[in-house]
Amino acid sequence: MGAQGIKILPVMPPGMSAGGIGALPEGWLGGFYRVRVHWDDTDTTERVYLGRYVKWIDDAITEFLRARGVVFDPEGWLRIDGRRVRESFVVGEYWCRIERSSLFDDLLDVRVAVSETRPKVVVFRAEITDQTGRRVARGTITYVCIKKAGGGIVSAPIPEGLAARLGPGRGTVERDSSKKSRGSGG
Repeated sequence: MGAQGIKILPVMPPGMSAGGIGALPEGWLGGFYRVRVHWDDTDTTERVYLGRYVKWIDDAITEFLRARGVVFDPEGWLRIDGRRVRESFVVGEYWCRIERSSLFDDLLDVRVAVSETRPKVVVFRAEITDQTGRRVARGTITYVCIKKAGGGIVSAPIPEGLAARLGPGRGTVERDSSKKSRGSGG
């Protein structure tokens, strides 16, 4: 007990928990993004709602970019190493396949990688696994590079400096054409 009767719990290393408290870290962990399933992530069956998987993939991509010195500023434009560029990314397409249910309080790891790059497009693939390493879901998000032009917004080539930070794409995106969920977002 602490000075004022407050129980002090020891800091637990990754992979350990304190009596079911679940002291595993969350957020970007240098290669993957960890999330804990909260009540508002679930539907009436207490399973994770489809849209949350897509959000977590998008969050993981944002942190993947941040780890490479690329962030979105408050107005939605990109900054590379703190320097604002004229371009940004918008979601052109997303796809997600749920392979097993996730429930309230589960810890999930989201791994993302660039699977394809084209002059104006980057496609990220993602895999979401539970703490046993079993795949829970997989998906892709396609970002289109944009810039302001002539009073509007148009698609634009990905700046060379940004493309180098993304790394090379690795060919085509694997998709299961049966039972897929599609959507578009902005």
